[in-house]
Amino acid sequence: MNKVYVLIFLSISMGDLLKVTKAQSNGDAVTSLCCVKESYKLSGLSLKNLSEKFLYKKTIQGDMYLFLLRPNNHTVKALPAIIYFTGGGWINGEVEYQIPNAAWFRDNGIIGITADYRVKSRHGTTPMECIEDAKSAVRYVRVHSKDLGINPDKIIVAGGSAGGHIAACTFLEGGDAPGEDLKISTKPNALVLHNPVLGEGTGEYFFKDHPEFSPILNVKNGWPPTILSNGTKDVTTPYYVAEKFTGAMKNSGNICELITVNDADHSCDWPVSNPDFLPTLIEMTQFLVRENFIVKNNVLFQSIAPKSLFPPKGYAPDYIIDWSKNHYREKIAEFQQTPIGPDKIVMVGNSLTEGAKDWAKRLDNITVINRGISGDVTEGVLKRIDEICFYNPKAIFLLIGINDINGGNKLPAETIQSILKIIDKIHTQSPKTKVYVQTLLPTSFSKLQTAVEEINKGLKANEKVRNYKLVDIHTAFADNQDLLKKELTTDGVHLTEAGYQLWSSLIRKYIQKKM
Repeated sequence: MNKVYVLIFLSISMGDLLKVTKAQSNGDAVTSLCCVKESYKLSGLSLKNLSEKFLYKKTIQGDMYLFLLRPNNHTVKALPAIIYFTGGGWINGEVEYQIPNAAWFRDNGIIGITADYRVKSRHGTTPMECIEDAKSAVRYVRVHSKDLGINPDKIIVAGGSAGGHIAACTFLEGGDAPGEDLKISTKPNALVLHNPVLGEGTGEYFFKDHPEFSPILNVKNGWPPTILSNGTKDVTTPYYVAEKFTGAMKNSGNICELITVNDADHSCDWPVSNPDFLPTLIEMTQFLVRENFIVKNNVLFQSIAPKSLFPPKGYAPDYIIDWSKNHYREKIAEFQQTPIGPDKIVMVGNSLTEGAKDWAKRLDNITVINRGISGDVTEGVLKRIDEICFYNPKAIFLLIGINDINGGNKLPAETIQSILKIIDKIHTQSPKTKVYVQTLLPTSFSKLQTAVEEINKGLKANEKVRNYKLVDIHTAFADNQDLLKKELTTDGVHLTEAGYQLWSSLIRKYIQKKM
């Protein structure tokens, strides 16, 4: 009599994941991955449609496919490959859920593959078929490695949650589909596991009947190099199980590293919108560099600013309205997902800077990054400048202070001193960075006129002493009464498109001359 396994899985629901996939697909206009450097940012659906598709197995429930993503500038030389299995509790699961992870590794110079496999909701199957399919997928890749351009001795198997479980099972004995050539090994050369099911917690009924497929019960010497991540507040795949597994692996003489994702629940580091995606994936990439699966020169991000360099969670500057406080926090979360990278020019400021949107396009220089936050004040910039300095940018263009005197109730002298603190911090933390301080723009409000003038004079007086270049953008924006020209503003402070065009023309020469 067939056994029925009742599996309770407290992960993202099918509906929620479909919403994520649909939302991510909005705006994707890419028709080819050729020359796409950061394909992991595309929606799962787009990546699935743009991938090479290979039938790896025919079953009575349906055909199973691999979706392969090749890196840019790939050569005839066989490359390492990583095969991903998405999570879903052996019940749900679609290729597009976790294919961005495979795309991440494609962007870092190896072949990224996502394998579809049978699940209960779509095929009426049990975890046994999931394990069979995982093994079949690895076996197919190894058999066809020459045609696929893959090094059969450099196959990494990866997955999240239940997908992490079946990835680990490719190392274990048994569970092979009938009729397959057992002489072809399914054992991976490395494992990359995201909050994996390891044999305790989720799926206890299955593991009671099948202890041979419990990774934590089958640790021995000889496992491949393994890296796993787990959230400290995960109630589905508990953190203590990941610790226990890692300890057992090390005690058995295996290479195993655990990435602790503090305060995270299940799906601790995916999808891509998760703020822990980049820090975790970069650490996993560095692990594969150390284990000689990824060439260091091909790595997308050599390093990423640690969370400790960002303002603390929940922080927002004082003396700004609630909307601005919420927006500040939202932008900081966004910046955590968009590392600046090396050799960049960074525009730093408030709504005036943020409102320009794509500064790289405006200045015709792809290295220019927008780090403006609407409503920001000098205090907020001082709190977040550490992350910017971490990347040692070629130049920083700073425009800040108007909100300090307009709503922040700071005196001009206090505002000047705060701006100088920001400049000093840049020089200390990134001494090779050229600092350009832009004069405050005029406004349409005469009550601010004297304060703006005083701040600009103070910035001019300190230019040589504090070693920065003062860029006068105020004069070009001022009318004959020293107020903001009407045709350049929407509300007396913020700029029209004509205003942004003028601003860009004023600073373009500095970028062309120095960069």
